[in-house]
Amino acid sequence: MSVTVRPAAPGDAPAIHALNVAFNDVRATPSYIAAALAAEAQTERLFVAELDGEVAGMVGLRLLPCVLDPEPYAELTELYVAERARRRGVGRALVGAVEQAARAGGASRLVLLTAWRNGTAHQFYHAVASQIYTVTM
Repeated sequence: MSVTVRPAAPGDAPAIHALNVAFNDVRATPSYIAAALAAEAQTERLFVAELDGEVAGMVGLRLLPCVLDPEPYAELTELYVAERARRRGVGRALVGAVEQAARAGGASRLVLLTAWRNGTAHQFYHAVASQIYTVTM
């Protein structure tokens, strides 16, 4: 079992779309995803994890400049691991890649948002040393 995390590329769009359908919704088509990845957006970067050569998870990083703070705001977005790949280190590898990219971009803190009722996600994030910072409405 080998987990590799790398920046997503336009050719990953069908696999990312399949993960997004399982995780979120179907508003973003494979062609939309491919075009967004090809544009190399500076606001949000997407990473994929491959498990034994197949895309098995994804995560996003938003790294935004702040007018009142010289340190950029970093946010982990859209973390999802395919059910077949869970409990195999894929999620931890994705979080590690985003943490590293956030630090490289100048951020010392990484914020993530998850639904209050998503207990499974909370357990995972606490296991990778996340702390509750705020409750939002």
